[in-house]
Amino acid sequence: MASAHGELEKKLQDPNAPPMFLPLDFLQDITCDFSTESKLGEGGYGIVYKGVLRTGKIITVKKLFEMRLKEETFQNEVRYLMGIKHQNIVQLKGYCAESRWEAIERPSGSGKHVFAEIPKRLLCFEYISNKSLKKHISDESLGLEWNMRYDIIKGICSGMHFLHDECHIVHLDLKPENILIDSTMTAKIADFGLSRIFGEQESQIITDNRAGTCGYMAPEYLIRGVVSNKADIFSMGVIVIEIITGHRDYPDFQQDNPHSAAASLQQFTEKVLLSWRNKLMSTPDYKSTETSVRQVRQCIGIALECVHPSMEKRPTAKDIREMLNGLDKMVADYEPLSDMQCKDMLQALNTTQAIPTLTQIISREVPKERMISLDINQTESWIATGHENGYIDICDYIMQKSVCLVKIEDVDAPVDNIKFIERKQWFIVGLGAGSGKIYVYSYKPEVQKITSFRVKRYLIGIDSLAVHPTQPYVLSSCSGYIQLWDWDRNWECVKKFEKLSYFNMELQLAFNPKDPNEFASTSNDMTVKLWNLDSLKPKYILDGHSAKVNCVEFFTTDDNKQYLITGSSDKFAMIWDMQTKTCVQIFGEFKSSVISVVSHPSLPVLIIGTRDGTIHLWGTHFRYKRQLTTEGGANGLTCLTSLGRVVMGNESALFTMEILDEEPDAIVEAEEAVAS
Repeated sequence: MASAHGELEKKLQDPNAPPMFLPLDFLQDITCDFSTESKLGEGGYGIVYKGVLRTGKIITVKKLFEMRLKEETFQNEVRYLMGIKHQNIVQLKGYCAESRWEAIERPSGSGKHVFAEIPKRLLCFEYISNKSLKKHISDESLGLEWNMRYDIIKGICSGMHFLHDECHIVHLDLKPENILIDSTMTAKIADFGLSRIFGEQESQIITDNRAGTCGYMAPEYLIRGVVSNKADIFSMGVIVIEIITGHRDYPDFQQDNPHSAAASLQQFTEKVLLSWRNKLMSTPDYKSTETSVRQVRQCIGIALECVHPSMEKRPTAKDIREMLNGLDKMVADYEPLSDMQCKDMLQALNTTQAIPTLTQIISREVPKERMISLDINQTESWIATGHENGYIDICDYIMQKSVCLVKIEDVDAPVDNIKFIERKQWFIVGLGAGSGKIYVYSYKPEVQKITSFRVKRYLIGIDSLAVHPTQPYVLSSCSGYIQLWDWDRNWECVKKFEKLSYFNMELQLAFNPKDPNEFASTSNDMTVKLWNLDSLKPKYILDGHSAKVNCVEFFTTDDNKQYLITGSSDKFAMIWDMQTKTCVQIFGEFKSSVISVVSHPSLPVLIIGTRDGTIHLWGTHFRYKRQLTTEGGANGLTCLTSLGRVVMGNESALFTMEILDEEPDAIVEAEEAVAS
């Protein structure tokens, strides 16, 4: 017995050791003969006990019910868990498969006994101190904070991705009771008694044995016995809804009117978002409200995709991991700044003592939230800003008046991208996580929606939009996929460019004004890719940054040489020679990530905006000119061609800055154009 204790102790301390056979006598000893005091819980297939070793180490012992025991169920669980090592899957430590002859009264109450061989089947797992997810799920106004819920969701998705793609296992009994939470709040998938393993070429089977838990079983499995990965995806969707809302109720997809179903789903999403937004904003010193709201929006959108009644329309575990990882990478270096009051001054540094003139030209109460995108219409003298809650604000920067305020239907998704198409008198809008749609509006004689369409079937955000300078094309990037849309073909997707890696995200797109058949994309893989519209693969890749590349701009110098400027979260901007395809200049190190770069179209000036609100001006021959500081990051930069000005938007205000370039130490005058 001492050697058995020592061997098991050794196994518990060795995470790479395979599960071992454990004698029944040993398991009886460490559970005090399966005493009531050692009992941790009871499920449909057995009772769970706490086993305590002499060193104080604890393991979990699951004793299967003898009368309900199915040998196939036991063997399945042992076989499937023997080789699995993953942080989000409970680790099998050992097993027991013995039989004992016992006298059993037959029939019951007759006083007559027969000897029968009784199978004893037990499983031993790592001890999980915080019990199951079921214990932790409550209404979102109580219980776990959002960041813990989000980590649990990601952990479940990671475990399912491993089971489906690496092990070819379908769990078939996913529910909160079968997801354990350890002392670090890490989710671990457990209970593989109903699982099925597929061959590499198999995708689904039909079974008559439809065991599982009602409420978490996919409709095709419950009704027709169809077993596939998508059955687990459905269960996971229900669990995610339960984690976010505290209950597993969700809207009915199969309403008579598709528009009613869509409206019901949207209403449900907005209700969940409002509830979480209110909770997050009421939390003292909570500094990541908007990031968390984006995560809630993304997760509830994914969950609703998962519980779609049609299995073909559900995402895969790989898709879900890609969406969540993409969102994490997008916000990793862009945590929203803490709430602050917008000051009435833009400070000019490294200049004379002159104070720039500041004039607030528009002040009104509008239901807008944080500004996150902007664009300029040179023909109409308009500036359009996109906001966190689906509003677009358009103002005339010459007449100093508001033009219109547009709400994107009833969608409370962020306007992550807005672009004017002046030759068509349109503007297009790309919405963020929770929508994944592009909206097209005309603005003459008045603002009116033309159409809208979803870039991908999942509710993920549009990362970037770019309008072709001459052809009827718009480029979009979404979750790393670049697509080309033709508005002359009723916004048909005419080309899908190749995604180079699993986690690749293309963050910004820009057409080459000297060669409109060429465009550039920046990526979270720390590279800049140059593409041609005639090819699905990039022509070449520029590699030099040490963090994700956030922004890109083409520009030409006085001697007609073309360059590319890129800005990165590594706090540097780089200049690339388009002829030699090499880096010829590095600007930085700045105090924070570079999130905007602009080349002024009529002045030899490069403008670099950083996340801390600092604007740096450089000549196109790479000579440093000026620095200005604002409160709030440079969420958007663009230029007024005729006035020699730059427009900069941060989270709470919009500024125009006049560039007087005649003298090297010229004052950069600043004027607050719009304050929200």
